[in-house]
Amino acid sequence: MPKNRHFSSFIILFLTIFFGCKSSTKIVEYQNIAIKNNQIVADSISYYFLKPFSDSLNSVLNVKIATTDSNLFAVRPNKSVSKSKTEKMANLGRVAADYLLKEGSSYTLNQMGFPCHFALINHGGIRSSISKGPITLKSMFEIMPFENEMVLVELSGRQMDSLLNYLCTKNIAAVSGIEIQANNNTYSKVIVAGLPFDSRRSYWVVVNDFVQKGGDFFTMLKYPKQVIYTGIKMRDLLEKGFKTEFSESNKINPRLNPRIMYND
Repeated sequence: MPKNRHFSSFIILFLTIFFGCKSSTKIVEYQNIAIKNNQIVADSISYYFLKPFSDSLNSVLNVKIATTDSNLFAVRPNKSVSKSKTEKMANLGRVAADYLLKEGSSYTLNQMGFPCHFALINHGGIRSSISKGPITLKSMFEIMPFENEMVLVELSGRQMDSLLNYLCTKNIAAVSGIEIQANNNTYSKVIVAGLPFDSRRSYWVVVNDFVQKGGDFFTMLKYPKQVIYTGIKMRDLLEKGFKTEFSESNKINPRLNPRIMYND
């Protein structure tokens, strides 16, 4: 059986080399050395090689798409900050939710003949605030560095009830097209698309694919009655929203009024 002998010899040789070449490492001494920026010498070859690409990218990203007269704040829910205060500050989330609802309703009107009822965007999906002044394409990538897309879901009355209670329990998202009066981690009054919430019917909600798949514990969105993945990038619809609003009114409404009223 020469083949078996050759194979066995090869395995033994491989294991011998593998384990024989392994060595143990022992740290006997270490030292933290602080390095100042002025001690780092620039690599001129790399700099001049990359500079044309950097300049070209910056020329695109620095194009102004709108201007805001107010600061637009992204927020992170924090136990040390009340839910009502977080909601009041989250005006960039309300801007983004408005653009999301507009784009979602445009999609369903075109495809199915009716608008969506409301939209929500998780605060964690908005990664940066926008300071008073010009809004650029770079701002869009800073706000939404992820490749999330717009998703439409049809929720039953029971799923809506679960969603509304979750929104009251945690200030986890900004909303558009809906007003919620929260009371002791549940809702006491809800107006959806101008009408009182009716648990006997279903609702179309615009979200992103992250929360639709259960991200940030939005588990009630994972198995809706219907789901439509539009392929429309969140970043693109946000850019479109800023451009459209600024071209129509020459300003960006800062959306200062809360839409979820907490009693804390």
